[in-house]
Amino acid sequence: MSDEWNSYLCRVDDEPASIFLDLGIRQSAPVPGFSEAAYLRVWMNNPRPDGLSSQEEFEALVAIEHALEAEVERDGVTIYVGRNTSSGRRDFFFYTKDGEAFRASASAAMSKFGEYKAEIGLRPDEKWDVYFNFLYPNDNQKQVMGNRDVVEALRREGDDGQKTRLIDHLILLGGRQQADAVAQTVAGLGFRLKPGMPSERPTGEWRVEFDKVDAPVAIDETTITLSELARKYGGKYDGWGCEVSR
Repeated sequence: MSDEWNSYLCRVDDEPASIFLDLGIRQSAPVPGFSEAAYLRVWMNNPRPDGLSSQEEFEALVAIEHALEAEVERDGVTIYVGRNTSSGRRDFFFYTKDGEAFRASASAAMSKFGEYKAEIGLRPDEKWDVYFNFLYPNDNQKQVMGNRDVVEALRREGDDGQKTRLIDHLILLGGRQQADAVAQTVAGLGFRLKPGMPSERPTGEWRVEFDKVDAPVAIDETTITLSELARKYGGKYDGWGCEVSR
């Protein structure tokens, strides 16, 4: 379990969903020995109409999560990796060395919350498919998560995220031909290329810097378009930045 946790919104079984996961554990996953995927499914008592969790039930769900973590991780044979909230349920996901130990500890945790219906499940998962193919975000979802982190950092500096201002963008590419194609495309999308762009770095990498007036809180669609453009030409969208506007 790492300190790098984050969340994102998506759809699961065509229903609104919110996934919260340990992003940092990806660096060591699959963790040797932890070859069983385990889950605890809890049916919420007061979900929102869209199936997500309500503010009314927030404290109770946090208490369940804390109790569950404390019980299942006590003996060191189980790792908590994330949760999914959708369709009126909250599913907590783990990897364990001992399925029966997990079943016992999860049951002990839920014994304190008799007002909630719960279900426990286990299955072999040596490659951590549940983590990588269900919980882990795709490229566009990661971009949106990164945007939210930048907007929050700006907010802590007193920024009004709804205010429009020039926002800088950067795409890195492997060659001049790809850089020229990206520069031409972003210009056609209404961005303003910075002087001297594209330019070559001493490492041989090419950079395309450009800007456009936008609002930080409305940046997701723009950055997804730019990320997909960068990947199309074998490059990387390296993010955005702007001045604080109070």
